[in-house]
Amino acid sequence: MRSPVSKKRLYKRLFSLVFTLSLFISSGTSFSQSETDDKLVMVKELMNFKPIPTYSLNAGIQYNEEKDYSHPDFGKLTFQTPHDKNVVEVLDKRTSYERYYIDLDDPLFFYIEQSSKPINFMKDGYLRAIDPSLHERSHGYFESGVQPVPTALNSNEQWSQMTLNNEKVRFNSFDLKLVNNDGSVDYLEANWDNIVVGNFMAYVTDIFPEIDLIIKYDEASIKSDFVIKSNLNVKEIVFIDHLELSEGLGVLIDEEDTSNLETVQIYNTYTAETQAIFEPALSYESSGSYEGWLCSYELDGNDLHIKCDSAYLNAETTVYPIVIDPTFTAVGPVTAAGGIIGSLPSPASCNTNMNVTFPGGSTPYDVQASWNVTTNFCWWWWFNFGVIFDCWMQDAQVWLTSSCGGISPTGAPATIWNCIGCATPGTWSPTLPFGADASSQTLAQCYTPSCADQTLTFTLNLNRIGCNIFTLGGTTYDDCTYANNQCVRLDSWSIWVQGRSVETLGNTVTGSGSLSIYDADCSGTTTLDPTPLWGVGPYTYLWSTTATTPTLTVPATSSIYTCTVTDACGTAVVATFDIGCPLSNDGLELNALAQQNTTLLYWPEIEGLEVDYFAIQRADDTGEFIELDRINPINHKQGNEDNFVWIDHMPMKGTNYYRLMALTKEGTELLSEIKTVDFPENKISLTLLPNPASTEVMVVINDNQENVFSIKIRDLSGRVVKEAAVANETKIDVSDLRKGVYQIELYKQETLQQYQKLVKS
Repeated sequence: MRSPVSKKRLYKRLFSLVFTLSLFISSGTSFSQSETDDKLVMVKELMNFKPIPTYSLNAGIQYNEEKDYSHPDFGKLTFQTPHDKNVVEVLDKRTSYERYYIDLDDPLFFYIEQSSKPINFMKDGYLRAIDPSLHERSHGYFESGVQPVPTALNSNEQWSQMTLNNEKVRFNSFDLKLVNNDGSVDYLEANWDNIVVGNFMAYVTDIFPEIDLIIKYDEASIKSDFVIKSNLNVKEIVFIDHLELSEGLGVLIDEEDTSNLETVQIYNTYTAETQAIFEPALSYESSGSYEGWLCSYELDGNDLHIKCDSAYLNAETTVYPIVIDPTFTAVGPVTAAGGIIGSLPSPASCNTNMNVTFPGGSTPYDVQASWNVTTNFCWWWWFNFGVIFDCWMQDAQVWLTSSCGGISPTGAPATIWNCIGCATPGTWSPTLPFGADASSQTLAQCYTPSCADQTLTFTLNLNRIGCNIFTLGGTTYDDCTYANNQCVRLDSWSIWVQGRSVETLGNTVTGSGSLSIYDADCSGTTTLDPTPLWGVGPYTYLWSTTATTPTLTVPATSSIYTCTVTDACGTAVVATFDIGCPLSNDGLELNALAQQNTTLLYWPEIEGLEVDYFAIQRADDTGEFIELDRINPINHKQGNEDNFVWIDHMPMKGTNYYRLMALTKEGTELLSEIKTVDFPENKISLTLLPNPASTEVMVVINDNQENVFSIKIRDLSGRVVKEAAVANETKIDVSDLRKGVYQIELYKQETLQQYQKLVKS
């Protein structure tokens, strides 16, 4: 038996639209009809609220300009961030179609997200991220994030809502009318007691006996699927949706839309302009047949009747469950046509381009892509046979190319991305993440790195396996023209381009790498190679020895060398080489520990070796050692009598390289291995969010050491009006302060570190 349609469709929508994290290509595994209920239960169990993605305020401050600290999206991300990456968004780089991210784990990586439709829109003077995901505002009441057409779900009062130019329409408020075979009629009220809500979807089990309801919330779209799980043995099923419209909205049935199928239109009563539509109520069953049916619409006042009759419900060929899926979609402010391109039968194809401006000075490295392909019905079958023959998701075939010659997947178009085994119409919304396929790197890496910004052009190609092109009345259908296409069509797509900056020795955080080299016999030479990658070549080199060669051959003795590597755009990184030579120390073992702001150095006595003196030596990144002190072995033992101890009370900021030299009574110099101790420069910064503030202010401290801080708030007279202990991010209640200007002072112990002006509004 072919895979049950409803189960396949539910999984595809759940994973690809709720999580939108990876490319899900069905394995084609089939499930028997008896397993359907178990699979529906599994879908519900997988639905839950994932936390809205965020980044820390400290990360936001590090990578954003001060003017963006007050942006409403500061610290927030959407579910459309680069797959499986820990990122911060640079808000100043937003455009309507683009976002820019920096990888917090590997800051030399950045990501440019480009979409075929707006992903940000202007609201209250800010470019806001469009966020269709549901947010629980109170128990049982959910609203979408910020978007031009807000949506809502009220599971208590049992309705969905869409706001169209400040006018509201409520729907999904259902009753069920059953016309029995003997002509009698039963009315059933909806039961939403068993509802599960996720970020993009709600699932109501047994909203009516043997009928589930799945509601999917997308941008300016709410799709409702009734899943009729078994034959109810009735003559007709009528879903009655009690519409509630604002005073400025009206409703009508249009039987002459683009596809000559009836739609329900919500229109502005003053301008007569269509604001939103219920698309045709297509239905399909689980036999694996391409054949589908329409459930007709009727209006009784503001009650919308969705009618399905016995010719379909009780047919011998019908396999349950049956899915009926009206979709409510806003038009006007979002899109009048709804999409970008249609498709052509293979081997022909339709295509659409997307340009990405890639910043100079970096290497295009990898590409992540996502797309939203919908499948509907075939015009040719509709007009020639009078019934609807569906196009399935597995009919859709996608591949990507770039103008420099890259292609994904390898071997396209003979090899394509498709939804294998998806024997259902509906929506295919996968994400091809970074690293999912080696060919995705060719889309980016065929471009030559440049110091100047360059335009990268990517093409999405779309075709289909079945459904012929059809011509009626001089108009061609099911071709690349979206308005005349029903079978397989592209609604939207996005790409993320990953870039890399110059690095040495594989360091992806700062670009400045380090390498420890062990030489077993402490003789001969070794060749040092900083191994620069990415950025824009050619590179120039400057060694601590003043050499300017790409590699450097040096004696294999205990020492430190550095090389500053600069790419053609002027970006400089440093490679550090630490050569260890254990045979040169004859048992001389140095230990180094950081203790607060000092370095504790200690080493054991060398049995059987007479030492004239020990010399403490220290170097910075240049590799040049200087002598700090000489130790008389007779009078510098402390604590454990087998250890010598010396303390560096003034270590340098950054990395300190220590080694110990011992001069024996015979005049032989011995050197220990090199030890490193880091003292990062502690740059403490103080930020207040928001500022001005009315009720509370977030005190954000950027501090790379674990310090204990306190704050004092002073009024204009200098009087301390509030004190508090604070951590890196602490909310302070200022609701009790009068309106005016205050000074917030940050103290470490009793020492003033920073201060900022705060305006209480």
